[in-house]
Amino acid sequence: MNPTRLSAVIVTAALLTACATTQTVVPLAADTIQVTVQAHGECDFDDAKRIAGQRVAVETIRRGFDAYVITGSATRTFNPQQEYTVRLFKAGANATALDARSVLGPDWSRAVAEFDERGCRG
Repeated sequence: MNPTRLSAVIVTAALLTACATTQTVVPLAADTIQVTVQAHGECDFDDAKRIAGQRVAVETIRRGFDAYVITGSATRTFNPQQEYTVRLFKAGANATALDARSVLGPDWSRAVAEFDERGCRG
């Protein structure tokens, strides 16, 4: 491989790992999920927490629900990680549930379609 091409590969790899996350969603029941976001590289705990919140809203909609309540959470700040256990609801089924579309904002359909499951930008 020529030196220019090798440099381009190294720079691209560095950029991809500079700010990344590992995200998992585990179904616990038909209406309950566990979302875990672990930050890597330049991502920090605040990034992990913010992205986990966005991922919960995205997963709520993707799974055919409208709102959610976070029923449990766990954090690790040494190796930045945020974990939420979440109960999902249809519209109007729980008056205290957060509306997933409102959380994602007016362009929620684009947020759901284009959610970056690896990056720190959410």
